[in-house]
Amino acid sequence: MSRPTSPQLVSIARCETPPNAILSNEPPHCFKEVLRKATKIEENNVARNSQNKKKDPNALKKLVAQNKDELLTTVSLQKQNFLHFLASKPAFDMSTSEGFAVQKLVARMLLQPDGLELLLAIDNNDNTPLHTAVQYSNHNFLSAVSGPPSQAQTVEQVRRTIERGKGQWARCRSRSTFLHEALASRTLLYNEKLVLALIALAPSAMLRAKDVHGQTPLHLAVEYSMCTAQRIAVVKALIARKPSVLEMTDNKKRSVYQYHVLSKPESQNDAASSTISGDLDIAETAKEIKDELILATRSTDMTYEEFKKRWSDYDFEATLKYVSIANIKFKRDKSVSQVTKQSRDDATHIIRWLLTHKKVKRILNVTVDDMGSNYHSNESIEKALKGAKVEILDWKRPDLCPATIFKIGSNLRELHLHWGGNNAILRAWSEAEGLPMLAQYGNLERMFIIRPKNSPDLSSRRSEQEKQFNDRLWSNWKLAVSERPATPSKSLPDSTLVASTQSEGGKSSQDESLTLVNQSQVLEPHQRAKTSVKPPKIYHIDEEASVESTIGGNGHTGEKDQHRWIQCMEDFTKAFLQIKQPSDSSSVQVALIDDGVDTTNRLLQGKTYYGRSFAFNDSGKRNYPYWMSDSDHGTIMASFIRKLCPTANIYIIKVATRQGRQNSNRLTIDVPSAVEAINHAVDRGAKIISMSWSVKRPADEGLRQRFNNAVQRAVDHNTIMLCASSDQGERGNDETYPHDANRANIIRIGAATATGNNAEYVNKNNIDFLFPGHEIFLKGSKPETELGDVHKGSSVATAIASGLAALILECIRISYVWMSKPENCGSMEMIIDKHFEGMDSKAMKAVFKGISMSESRYIWVWETFTASICEKIIDGGSDDKYAAVANLANLLLKNGL
Repeated sequence: MSRPTSPQLVSIARCETPPNAILSNEPPHCFKEVLRKATKIEENNVARNSQNKKKDPNALKKLVAQNKDELLTTVSLQKQNFLHFLASKPAFDMSTSEGFAVQKLVARMLLQPDGLELLLAIDNNDNTPLHTAVQYSNHNFLSAVSGPPSQAQTVEQVRRTIERGKGQWARCRSRSTFLHEALASRTLLYNEKLVLALIALAPSAMLRAKDVHGQTPLHLAVEYSMCTAQRIAVVKALIARKPSVLEMTDNKKRSVYQYHVLSKPESQNDAASSTISGDLDIAETAKEIKDELILATRSTDMTYEEFKKRWSDYDFEATLKYVSIANIKFKRDKSVSQVTKQSRDDATHIIRWLLTHKKVKRILNVTVDDMGSNYHSNESIEKALKGAKVEILDWKRPDLCPATIFKIGSNLRELHLHWGGNNAILRAWSEAEGLPMLAQYGNLERMFIIRPKNSPDLSSRRSEQEKQFNDRLWSNWKLAVSERPATPSKSLPDSTLVASTQSEGGKSSQDESLTLVNQSQVLEPHQRAKTSVKPPKIYHIDEEASVESTIGGNGHTGEKDQHRWIQCMEDFTKAFLQIKQPSDSSSVQVALIDDGVDTTNRLLQGKTYYGRSFAFNDSGKRNYPYWMSDSDHGTIMASFIRKLCPTANIYIIKVATRQGRQNSNRLTIDVPSAVEAINHAVDRGAKIISMSWSVKRPADEGLRQRFNNAVQRAVDHNTIMLCASSDQGERGNDETYPHDANRANIIRIGAATATGNNAEYVNKNNIDFLFPGHEIFLKGSKPETELGDVHKGSSVATAIASGLAALILECIRISYVWMSKPENCGSMEMIIDKHFEGMDSKAMKAVFKGISMSESRYIWVWETFTASICEKIIDGGSDDKYAAVANLANLLLKNGL
């Protein structure tokens, strides 16, 4: 069959049947057959990968090429094309291989001539493929359209196609565009990166489009009940893309801000009326969104004095994550002189008002729309941002002075510069006395140079000029680094614990250079100076292009990168907390052996903590309480375990610590007290023992045997034990305890980066599994800040692994209690008490291996704890919630027992 020409494909988009299109009632056979074959290809690839056999990289490409004519021309009687068919595959019905097949088929179809036109086609229900994908929660489809496996240039072509097809998407589904539906979707609510990618994909006109209620996508994004933690970045992105939307009103004349405030249920207007954790999370996030809307909303109808008066009673946090200011121009008081009128300082007034009158101490992310003809001077910008400690700056005015950037840039991690088109500016920015001076601070990670859309200064040699800019800046940056004086860091990353084996007499027989419980890599000052100032990544992007599509699809800029892993598990635990806990069964007990836990820390509030201390004073007559931490390390570990499994009972066992002989900033662990701690954990019936530390193999034979015996007792009681890698890299000693006491029955954990690779200080050959542990953000880990701390190391990874193990056991426990009732035992494979009791370290290793789904040893939780399971728990009835968890528990048990 010959492929129709472009006009015929456009006729499909207009819901007209092309003359030579194939019609069928159900999904056409060719659609199902191609997906079946593509899924088989992916399954074979997985099998070949596990057998270290070479995959056929062109198999799927050949499959599409052989069937492209049918795939491009066939529609069903419902007017659904091949992309509709792929989009209509529900996420919860797809296997992992089928999901990958959908992603790659979509990416391959978008590369076909006229393949992009299929995205504009409207079926009998007025759905485009993008509408369909949102409705069926098909994240695989949406990911492929907005990011990998599609290349960045393909994603940009998709965006232009959608923009060109405004006639179709503006009239199809009169109540909404696909962006409206994405922002109203409960399933997408927790997938921040994907929603951000879809926002980047939407043309500017779509951000101003109204649904049947007259509401824009931003209206839906700020709806009170949708204010999850992930929503903050979404609201920021929508405002940054189209600040003018803030002025738009819906059919009831409500602005975005007014709709946000009025959408709060009356029952929640009293802050004390709800203590449910989910409601409190929504309230906290809603407050942040409210702050941003206030600061982003235009106020052109008032003077600065009127602005201050209107918001005088409003309080802000000491640290603001984000401030976005539209192109505000305050009305001038008649008393203001003509000279002052010619000087632009509106945004300066607002930022200084926050810093001085509202006692804001830090603004992490600042975006200012200043692209008019009368923009702020460099002096005004410098005045505005002085002392704000800005980390991400996008002041949208052309050709910002490098001297100004240097004066306010000591904390900058990300910089957006708007170029007017003159090559002289690129030279000024990249010269030794320009932006390379920022190397002195050692913080800048990436830089975006935004090209003007229309400028008489743009040269036909623009690409060459940009390359010269990159080369010159990197060269001068490296020169600045080589001349940079070695200055000590203001503070160590975390307090570190170093274990030492103590003889009976208390004399250390251990090399104190071994990094333990914290596992952070502590560098000498001159080493830090060299390693922290590598040149920033540079991106040159067009004015209308999105940052997300430029840097590769579903990634996004902003705060320090969060692990997809952590976000996935946060979403699941929030859903899990909605399940009523059985009263006739006790939660899993996790024994945390560390330097104590500050149980008053607000991250640990809401539960009672029991424990025991084996840390005695020098006389040995009085022990130090377990509810106090020597270095806050145990507190951090407990917080991560609680974060992963909020229902677990954490039993605190404090071990003795002392200052290291060679470094007083490090602590050493008294190993005899650690042996007592393991024995006590077994006596208390702990199901999991979490040990975020490792020590050298004890030299004393008697002490070593007692250690071995304590570990064997735990093994005999089916106790799951986890410990940390020594974090000494390839040169590290593999013979460390507790792991070396029983390698088969203690799970050794290493830290992974955000990409899933082992951190550079982790020897991947000496660990069982990789868990997130490198630069993990823990909100509220310091009482004096809302910002939290970033922690790294295999100790963090071990705590997270222990929390996941506890959560898995909780799923099994709850499922067993529910299925023990006769009316609930017929729908799926029975879970019995031996499944819980029989879970030991080896069984948990098998479960972890099943979740990892690869040879990398990294645990891919999002393939198991999926958004569809969260949705079933959140939206389902009581039995539906239990059934969803029971299905998950059965899936996990297939690997573990």
